[in-house]
Amino acid sequence: MKKTKWRKTDQGLPGLEPQQEQPPRPAAVPVSTSIQAAEAIQERAPELRQRVLDHIRSCGDEGATRPEIAAALGIGTNTVNPRCNELLGGKDKKQHPVLIYQTSESRGGCKVLRARRSEPVHTAAQGEEESHA
Repeated sequence: MKKTKWRKTDQGLPGLEPQQEQPPRPAAVPVSTSIQAAEAIQERAPELRQRVLDHIRSCGDEGATRPEIAAALGIGTNTVNPRCNELLGGKDKKQHPVLIYQTSESRGGCKVLRARRSEPVHTAAQGEEESHA
C-alpha cells in the first residue's frame, strides 16, 4: 500500500490534499544533518545490524518490536529502525538478504518482528507464511 503524505492547504488550514512522494534517498530525511548521520553510522552499521538480528533471534517465536529491541540493546529507536529495515531487505528488498520478517501482530502499537528460520533470501516473499518457511 502506497503511503500518502499530507500538507496544509493554500489557506493555511489543515487539509487532505496529497503531495507527491519523493524518490528514496540514502538518508531518512534529505537534510544535511540526516545525511551526515547516515554517513557517520556507516562503519558501525554491520555490527549494529548483527546485534539487532541476534536479539530478534534470541526472542524466538515471541519476536520483538522495534522499541523492545532498542530498550534491550540500549540504543535509540532512530538507530534500530534503519537496521531493521536493512534486515527486512532494504529499501527495494534487494539491497540486503531478508533475515527477518514483520508479522501482523502488534505489541504496544508496534509490529512484531521475527527472525526467518530458513536460509536468507534476496527478494521479499509475498506473504508472512511464505516469508519464514
